Amino acid sequence: MKEMIYENERGKPSIILNQGFYKNYEYIVLSLHSHPCAYVCIPPNHPFSKKSSDDIHLYCHGGVTFANDKISNVLEYSEKYKCEVKTTIRRNWIIGWDYAHLGDYVAYIPFFEDDKKYTTKKMTEECKFVIDQLEAIK
Repeated sequence: MKEMIYENERGKPSIILNQGFYKNYEYIVLSLHSHPCAYVCIPPNHPFSKKSSDDIHLYCHGGVTFANDKISNVLEYSEKYKCEVKTTIRRNWIIGWDYAHLGDYVAYIPFFEDDKKYTTKKMTEECKFVIDQLEAIK
């Protein structure tokens, strides 16, 4: 596990802060340097598989803002930020959320000095909290 370091850097390769499995769901915490994002992979038989982020109502930071149907979409995103996301499973549906909302610290647009910075541990705990919610919906 790597700690999130907030930097005002654009074009630098993104960093996988943490990646793992919890209750057979894969999660990824990614640093875009200015702010982090988190992702959870959903199995094809889950009720939220193939749903738009607008139709996925889970408790997570700022709500679900990312939903895509193929692993290639995450890989394209990773390529854009020059980051490899490796896994041993086939990802069929990925949901995600970011930590770049009002009140969150974003390195290139800091609003206030007391904007919240998130730790990798806290974001990993939130991934597991989302997975617990996904398990309850099955």
